[in-house]
Amino acid sequence: MSALRDEQPNTYTWNISNFNQYVHGLPVGEEIQSPYFWLCGICWKLRLYPNGASTTQSDYMSLYLERQIDSQRGSLVTTAPNHCVSILFRLIVVSLSADVANYSVSIDQPLQFTDEDKDWGWVAFMRQSQAQLYYGPTGTLKIKCVLQLKN
Repeated sequence: MSALRDEQPNTYTWNISNFNQYVHGLPVGEEIQSPYFWLCGICWKLRLYPNGASTTQSDYMSLYLERQIDSQRGSLVTTAPNHCVSILFRLIVVSLSADVANYSVSIDQPLQFTDEDKDWGWVAFMRQSQAQLYYGPTGTLKIKCVLQLKN
C-alpha cells in the first residue's frame, strides 16, 4: 500500500483537479477517493461524494475520513500499539479566491476509530451550489484534513 506523507505531521491537503467533471459525471452514491496518506502514525484516506452519498441529501457533497485496513492482516494500518484511536479532526475546503473564506467543519469531541468504526464524516458536508465558489473556473477543489491524536 503506497501512501503520501505530508510535510506537517497532522495536516494533509488533497487537490482534486477537474472537479466539475465529477459533479456532472457521477451519480448520487458514487465516490472519489484521495490517495492514501499518513497522519499521526496512521494511514487514512478521504472519500468524497460530489453528488451526495444518498438521494435524501443529493444537493450536498458528502465527505468522510476513513482509517485504512491492512488487507493482508485484516487489521488497521497504524504504528499505534492498539487498534483503537481517538482523534479530533477538521475538514476544510480551501478557497482559491481572496473574496471567499475557507469552509471548515470540525469534530469537537474525540471520536474513536476502531476495526468496526473506521470512518466518520458528514452526509451533508457542503451544498453543491456553495461548492462552486471553491472550485470555480480553475476546476480544482482543495480539501485539507487536520488531525489531532487524543490517546
